[in-house]
Amino acid sequence: MDIARSIAKRRVTTSGMLAAGTVGIIVVLALVLFGFRKPAASAERSELTIATVEEGPLVQQVRGHGSFISRQVRVVMAPVAGRVASVLQQVGATVTPATPLFELSSPEVEQAEADAKLSFESAVSTLSGHKADLVASSLERQSVYGALKVDQEDARIRADIAAKLAKEGVGSDMERQLLERRAVNLRERLEMEQKRLDAADRASEQQIHAEEAHVAQLRGFWLLRQTQREALRVRAGQDGVLQELSVEPGQSVIPGAAVGRIVNTRQLKVRVAVAETDAREVSLGNVASIEVDGRSLAGRVVRIDPSVSNGNVSLDVDLLEAVPDNVRPDLTVEATIDTGRVNRTLKVARPANVGDNATASVFVLDGPSSARRTTVKFGRASISEIEVLSGAGKGSRLVVSLPDRLDGANRIEIK
Repeated sequence: MDIARSIAKRRVTTSGMLAAGTVGIIVVLALVLFGFRKPAASAERSELTIATVEEGPLVQQVRGHGSFISRQVRVVMAPVAGRVASVLQQVGATVTPATPLFELSSPEVEQAEADAKLSFESAVSTLSGHKADLVASSLERQSVYGALKVDQEDARIRADIAAKLAKEGVGSDMERQLLERRAVNLRERLEMEQKRLDAADRASEQQIHAEEAHVAQLRGFWLLRQTQREALRVRAGQDGVLQELSVEPGQSVIPGAAVGRIVNTRQLKVRVAVAETDAREVSLGNVASIEVDGRSLAGRVVRIDPSVSNGNVSLDVDLLEAVPDNVRPDLTVEATIDTGRVNRTLKVARPANVGDNATASVFVLDGPSSARRTTVKFGRASISEIEVLSGAGKGSRLVVSLPDRLDGANRIEIK
């Protein structure tokens, strides 16, 4: 009897253990299915930014920051070596091309100009003397030629008379021959003298040309030295504003040293820095909007830097309208650049930290006061809007901004 009772007792114990195990498994499964679900978090409606998915056009844009720069910049350089005698303008002054900025002192430049002037004047005087001598020599040669021509003409007449008399049998034939020979000799001498006269005139002309070229060379050298002396008074060279001037009285400068900078404040463009991830969407000719002092100015992208610097790409934007009078170079601006347009698509306000063609887990409202985490696939993005491809339809409401404490929640109860 004790053995049978013991066996029955063991059977009851085994059955109880099986039942308890089954209950345990059911509890575990329940915990897996329901128990591990996080309880709904709660948030005030004012803590959330809720946007509705709409259908309409999407303008793709990128944003950058930058400043106005002048399209016309002139670097002021020291024209000659010298020492700064006086500074005549201060930074910020409005200048014209003739406005003197500072004066240099250089005894060497002044002496070189005086020497060049003296050499030029001496050469001019020498040329005048040579011209006078050549004129006198030419007159003398012409006088000799004239006298010889008179003698030749007289001999020709005498020979003609003798020939006529000899034909009539009156004159001597020998005298006729002598007169004809004399006429021929004088004609040949006259021709030779004419050649000598022409050669002398050509030689005189070449000599005068050579000396005139030498005088012109000395004159050019003198004008160069004169220009260098006048350049000791350094001028602006263009209209604009003196932006930099780095000289002081007593300072020595070398030729070609950059000592100042002048910008034209009426001819401006905008240089914008755009993140390299956004710059790939920008093309030449894209329309841009420049925000300055609460006003928007229209522009167009005209240059894209091929290199990246500190994670940014530099763009140049030409303005399509007049620049306000209060705008100056280096004034900072914000720029918005239109990179494309989708005429009709589903879109929503861009959630924080969601980029182009991203798949993100966001809260979608499933009732008037609750939202659940849902996977949404996004497409093309703008600055403030993004395309919705799947996971939410037209009219769906998305939480696009929420406090950090709700990041781990799966549901939100909205109060």
